[in-house]
Amino acid sequence: GFNSSAVLGVPVLLVAASILCRRDHFIVLFVLSLVLTGMVGGARMGGEDVLASQATVLNQVLAVAVVLTTFALVGWALAEDIQTSLDAAAQENASHRITQQRLYHLSTHDELTGLTSRSHTRVMIENILGACAEERKQVAIMFLQINNLNSLRYS
Repeated sequence: GFNSSAVLGVPVLLVAASILCRRDHFIVLFVLSLVLTGMVGGARMGGEDVLASQATVLNQVLAVAVVLTTFALVGWALAEDIQTSLDAAAQENASHRITQQRLYHLSTHDELTGLTSRSHTRVMIENILGACAEERKQVAIMFLQINNLNSLRYS
């Protein structure tokens, strides 16, 4: 009947489905829950429940349908709010990621030339030398010194 835990658990299932499922799956589940409500009511009117009058059963079917519809709408609204919040968080995360990448680049490269900074170059060389020492490989480093770089820079 309408008081069984299976029927009473359907609204909770609808809210969970609205949040977790695709929209078309949610709509199918909602329609099926309404059909199930009608079938239970029809079975009760058909004589399986002799004690219930047809008007009482119809009122119960309508009440359950209203409850299911209300929970479906609430679940749908919750799902929309959650999706909007998730989309906003994803956009903010992407913006932070771009900013972090830009800050890292600025901290490791000369802004004018785009070349790596001295400190970053030193760290890279130390990492390469350390890796080669661990793997017992040889490495060669060539330094190129450009005299009067400032005069080239400002000309």
